[in-house]
Amino acid sequence: MYLCLQVPVPFLAMLLAQFVLIIIDHALYLRKQVIGKFFFHIFLVVLVHVWIFFVLPHITGRSAIIPHNTAPLIVVVAVVVVVVVVVVVVVGVVV
Repeated sequence: MYLCLQVPVPFLAMLLAQFVLIIIDHALYLRKQVIGKFFFHIFLVVLVHVWIFFVLPHITGRSAIIPHNTAPLIVVVAVVVVVVVVVVVVVGVVV
């Protein structure tokens, strides 16, 4: 009595895509391509937002809009993250 365990294909595709993106990021780092890495990260940010707000809602049929009661919490967390990053960059010490 064996169970047939299968890994979902979308999970494997996302895993492979993340692996390829890590390899590209590391290759840009090793070649010291600062401008290339900058544009690569901009591309990743745009790609993730397109995925979250356009592709995923189309696939699932659910909206990606965040309820209004969680928006202030997200803004506070984002502000704290930005302040910590600025402190780390300016002072050079991890808080």
